[in-house]
Amino acid sequence: MSEDNYTPKKKHTKVSLLPFFVILVALIAFFWSSHNIITWFLENKKSNELMNDIRSSISFEETLKIDENTKKEVKSIDFSKLLEKNSDTVGWIKVNNSKINYPVVQSDDNSFYLTHSFDKSYNSAGWIFADCNNKLDGSDKNIVLYGHHRKDGSMFGTVKNALDTSWCQNKDNQIITFYTPTGTLHYKIFSSYKISAETYYTQINFSNDSDYMKFLKKLESRSIYDYQVDLKENLPIITFSTCGATSKHRFVIHAQLIEES
Repeated sequence: MSEDNYTPKKKHTKVSLLPFFVILVALIAFFWSSHNIITWFLENKKSNELMNDIRSSISFEETLKIDENTKKEVKSIDFSKLLEKNSDTVGWIKVNNSKINYPVVQSDDNSFYLTHSFDKSYNSAGWIFADCNNKLDGSDKNIVLYGHHRKDGSMFGTVKNALDTSWCQNKDNQIITFYTPTGTLHYKIFSSYKISAETYYTQINFSNDSDYMKFLKKLESRSIYDYQVDLKENLPIITFSTCGATSKHRFVIHAQLIEES
């Protein structure tokens, strides 16, 4: 073959798909993150609007009445309209200098209200709910309440306040009020801490007073602050449990009954 008839072969340039793949992954991540942020915002907005509606519909003002036995003025809440809105309503929880001021519900499991609001519509913000094993008839040694740790402070987002010593030192903050259809319960915080996920502190009843007192002392020993509460073996407690920054940890508050009206 002569050099005049030689035709050089064309070189095939390989095109790398890696940059396109990286861009595609980045776009997917961006849209997914945007979707999550928008969803989080809308669900928080819906929860806040629902709470405003609840307060408006029941004219949320703690009403004063005279207790027939003690002759003291006590605050109460009319639960009739709350029960009309949701028959799962079992109480209303309030903590001073926090955003915890919600009706409490209870279902037959501990999962429904993790993803459903007070009106039972789907909402990842969930609601404040009592452990399904609590009887709430006065026989529970430990009433356990759950709620999500929302970044905007809603639900149990301000439980972490009790890990701040300056907040704990304010005696007004140490009182938890639990309104129920049958009366108003006042508790005083005796322990607050962060711990790895566990079930120990959610035990509800005990075989005897000795076991119960050991349980109380164990909870007290975990506290980041000494509340100087004289724990009683004959008085029940209330527990708040919420996830920490990750699902591996919990922020926990325990308070013992100090007054019943």
